[in-house]
Amino acid sequence: MQEVAYCPFDRVPTHARWHPGHRRFAVVASSVMLSACASFGGPQRLTLEVPPLAGAGGDTTAALPETDAFLAIDDGMRQLVDAQLKPVVDPVDRLRRLSAMLLGPEGLGIGYDGGLTLTAREAFQNRAGNCLSFTALLVVLAREAGLAARFQDVPVLPKWRVSGTTFIVERHVNALVRVGSRDFVIDFRPPEAATYSRARPIDDANAVAQYFGNLGVDRFTAGDLAGAYQLYRRGLQVDPRAAALWLNIGVVFGRNRQWPEAELAYRNTLILDPGNLSALNNLALLLQQRGDVASARRLSARVESYRRKNPYYLYWLGEKHLQAGALHEALTSFGAALRFLPDEADFHFAMARTYRALGRAKDAERSLQAALERAPSASIRERYVREYRQP
Repeated sequence: MQEVAYCPFDRVPTHARWHPGHRRFAVVASSVMLSACASFGGPQRLTLEVPPLAGAGGDTTAALPETDAFLAIDDGMRQLVDAQLKPVVDPVDRLRRLSAMLLGPEGLGIGYDGGLTLTAREAFQNRAGNCLSFTALLVVLAREAGLAARFQDVPVLPKWRVSGTTFIVERHVNALVRVGSRDFVIDFRPPEAATYSRARPIDDANAVAQYFGNLGVDRFTAGDLAGAYQLYRRGLQVDPRAAALWLNIGVVFGRNRQWPEAELAYRNTLILDPGNLSALNNLALLLQQRGDVASARRLSARVESYRRKNPYYLYWLGEKHLQAGALHEALTSFGAALRFLPDEADFHFAMARTYRALGRAKDAERSLQAALERAPSASIRERYVREYRQP
C-alpha cells in the first residue's frame, strides 16, 4: 500500500558544466586542480576528519542548527498525537489517520514549498516544507504514536538542473512504516522518475546529514563558501560516511583553492561510493585540464566502465536521444538499460514512448503494458496512461 501525496526532490549539488568537445555529461568542480595522485594508485583509506577551510575567519558553528533539532518534537505535536492518533487502536488505521491529518484539508494541510528545508517542528509550525521536511515530520509523529517509522532513500533516474554555474543533482526521500509484517510507504509528491525498486531505508544520522546538506546547497549557490562549509561539516560530523557531503565539501575546497583538501574529500567520496560519476568526472576532466593526461585517461576509462554498466546512465542517455529525435539511438540505449534492470517500470515506459514515436504501435502497447504491470503504485500507473495518451 502506498499513501501518496506530492513533494519535490531534495538536492545534492555538484559543480558542473558542459565540457566543450564532449557529448557525454561532464560534472566538474570549476577551477579545482587536484594532484596527480588522485589517479587512485595504491591503498585507499577513509579519512573522517574534515580539514579546516582556509580564510574562513572565526568558528561560526554556534550559529548553526543543533544536530538534534531536525527530529525534535514539541508539546503541540505531542498533544495532537495524544488527541487524534493514540485513541485509534488498529495501527494501520492509525497510520491512515496520520496521513490524512497531515495532508487533508481538515487536518494540518501540509503544503509543498521547495525552498523550505525545515526541521520537523518548523514544518509543523509553518504547515509547509519540502520532501525531507515533510518526511521528518511524519516520522517523528508516527514514532510518537507508537509506529515503527524510518526514512527511505529513493533513487531518482538521472536528472540535473542548473542554478547559476552549478548543476544540482536531484534526490528524493520518503517514509517507510512497518506494521506487523507489512510495509507502508508515505510519499509526499513522488518524483516522476523515482526508481522504487532500488529504494533503501536510511538511518536517522543520514537523514540529518541530508538536512545540513540541503542547507549547505542554499549557501553554496548564494556564494557563501564559509557558510556552506560549516553546514557540510556539521552534516559530516553526524554521518561521516555521507558520500554526497564529501563530494560537496570537496567542491567548496576546490573553489577555495585548497587542492590537497579537495583531493582528500574526493577520495573519500569514491571510497564510500566507487561508482560516483560526479566525483570521477571531476577528477578526470580537471586532471586533463591541468595537463596530467595519463591520470585523466585512467580515470576516464573508469568512468566509461561504470557508464557501460550503469542502467540509469543508459536511461538518461536514451532520454537525451529521444529529446533530440534520434529515435533508433534512444531505443538502443533504453534497451541496454532494460538488460541490466528488466523490471524497472520507467525503462519499459521509455521504450513505449520511443516505439510510439517510431510508429510501431504494437510494440509500444506491449511496452506500455509491461510498464503498467511493474509500476509500484496506482498513481504511477495513472501517470503512464495519461502521458502515453497525450498527443
